[in-house]
Amino acid sequence: MARGIALWLAALALMVGGKAAAAELALKRVMLSTGGIGYFEYEARVEGDAAVSIDVPLDQVDDVLKSLVVYDSAGSAGEITLPGREPLQQSFADLPFNRDALQSAIDLLNALQGAEIRVAAPRAISGRLVHVDQESIAGPGGVAETRPRVSVMTEQGLQQFPLHDADAINFADPKLQAQVATALERIAAYRDTGRRRLTLQLHGNGGRSVRVGYVVAAPLWKPTYRLSVDADPKAGTARLQGWAVLENFSGTAWHGVELTLLSGNPVTFRQALYESYYVPRQTVPVESGTHVLPPPDQGAIAMQAEAKPSASPPAQRYKPVGEPAPAAAAPAPPAGIEPAGAIEEATQIAFTTPYPVDVAAGQSLVLPLLDRQLPVRRIDSLDGWCEEPSDRRYNRAIRISPGQPGDRLWRSDALYDLIIEIDHNQRPRVSGRGSAVFIHVARADLSPTAGCISLPISALRKVIARLGPRTRLTIHC
Repeated sequence: MARGIALWLAALALMVGGKAAAAELALKRVMLSTGGIGYFEYEARVEGDAAVSIDVPLDQVDDVLKSLVVYDSAGSAGEITLPGREPLQQSFADLPFNRDALQSAIDLLNALQGAEIRVAAPRAISGRLVHVDQESIAGPGGVAETRPRVSVMTEQGLQQFPLHDADAINFADPKLQAQVATALERIAAYRDTGRRRLTLQLHGNGGRSVRVGYVVAAPLWKPTYRLSVDADPKAGTARLQGWAVLENFSGTAWHGVELTLLSGNPVTFRQALYESYYVPRQTVPVESGTHVLPPPDQGAIAMQAEAKPSASPPAQRYKPVGEPAPAAAAPAPPAGIEPAGAIEEATQIAFTTPYPVDVAAGQSLVLPLLDRQLPVRRIDSLDGWCEEPSDRRYNRAIRISPGQPGDRLWRSDALYDLIIEIDHNQRPRVSGRGSAVFIHVARADLSPTAGCISLPISALRKVIARLGPRTRLTIHC
């Protein structure tokens, strides 16, 4: 019996494998946004009319169906096919047997009773399949063995043969043979229930490169910064380095991809296109003996969506830096990094890595973004800002001794842990027109300031990362 089943499976495997495989698309470009979406672009080399395929996680199929774009300069895009979302059992609805029939050769033959079959050896038999029954025979040493026996109704009458003696069993109906092959193809397509394979048909002439891109949800990348100050308190510059922390949760390994990180906040929506929807219809009763009227129309039923306000994450508190410790041996400066190329636009900044990136599926990555020198000045407990209009030092940084008036920059509420001095009432300074107007850290409740601009600490760090020797900030009031 083992030989018969093996030959049967081999014959079906040849039928399933007869189709040419679609060309595989290779991931070439990835673009991640701080808005929680990612753009993934694949490439393949095709010739003439061709098919390309791509595997995507099941939870990304909705976004892929909504955003997929094909780039083919010398051809056109055709239909896209993929397995349905319904369970595998439903995909057998158009077949004369269910999935259980493919558990073994015996199950399949018994599911197709009445089908015309042909058996070549050990003796030729042609007729309609009756049934496969288990029979007990005496084996070596008198031990009972069970083996299947096939019954076939032929022109000469009912004939039987042991299933394991048959070299091959063929269905005479080509349509039935094709249906068995189709069932095996569908099982193969559903083997990985967490993924779906999309096959795209392309039409064109000659060899060419095609690209396929789509937008799906992706973990947002996180910027992190290191500000290294000189051991000398009087040093006028500090080293600012920026890094990006990201994860590859796309379900596909990245090999030599061109990676771009966008610092922006695009607005995107999700639509469940991979679900099956049916329009509800009212059932009209059938009259049988008595006159039955359908119930009167009561009108549309209003849909009410209960809006639940999202809870805001608790604001972080930042403690002011303690008193500077006595200067020890000057630490070595941080190693230089190869920064990413940056293109600044009106609503976002695009960072592109200067080299291809490799990230295994499910792995995290930390990438260098920027490395620059910034003019800075440290703050200690004696630093302040003159706010006395009659003082010649008005609207300037001063040193304040204990007990002296002035706006102290060393604060317990951490609002001045980071300060950007802006050009307010500087050239020229006019008495009484305003002093100590900064961009600084906002309070936890984002309450108003006395004239300054306050930002959450995370937003202020992003602003500082964009500053350079020729940066010009424009403040619209």
